[in-house]
Amino acid sequence: MSKDQKKLIRTSVLKKRNSLTPAEINKAERQIMVNLMKLDQFINSQNIFCYLSFRSEVPTQSIIEHCQQQGKNVYIPICITETKEMVITKYDSDVKLETSNYGVQEPSKSTIKLADRNILDTSIMPGAVFDAKGYRIGYGAGYYDKFFSHIDKQIYKIALAFSFQVIDEVPKDEYDIPVDCIVTEQEIITCSR
Repeated sequence: MSKDQKKLIRTSVLKKRNSLTPAEINKAERQIMVNLMKLDQFINSQNIFCYLSFRSEVPTQSIIEHCQQQGKNVYIPICITETKEMVITKYDSDVKLETSNYGVQEPSKSTIKLADRNILDTSIMPGAVFDAKGYRIGYGAGYYDKFFSHIDKQIYKIALAFSFQVIDEVPKDEYDIPVDCIVTEQEIITCSR
């Protein structure tokens, strides 16, 4: 499939996601959290990489708080727009956040302490569209694919999504890095390739 087809799929699914009411998002978020807590990989991980949700993404604040209450280390992304790279920093309650060029909350670049991406056990990722093989359509910049292509060890990758974001087949490119599992409000999909 072409980039235009990816864009059409992304636009269609995001339109539906953006039409969700706060009540629908909250209801789905609670069930996604319940399903996430069933995953041994998540339960047994000590160093978790998690996105800070924005717009109509599956909210992650309660997941981050749960991880911190359990004594887990949470790392969050910082997008370097000039190089189209993503780096990580440990997230603590005293980390000062600011709005990035993409409208996402991220730590102030002047105060961050970069962390080694190879410390991570598990990643919790956003996206626009997914399929049961774990392939995803993100937002088009390729930050996550580039990030994971530069990690020396296997990290378990979990995508959070509303059930309608999972379709039969996502167009993929040779550089796309699939997720291992998709957690929705309806099910946990163990991805098989």
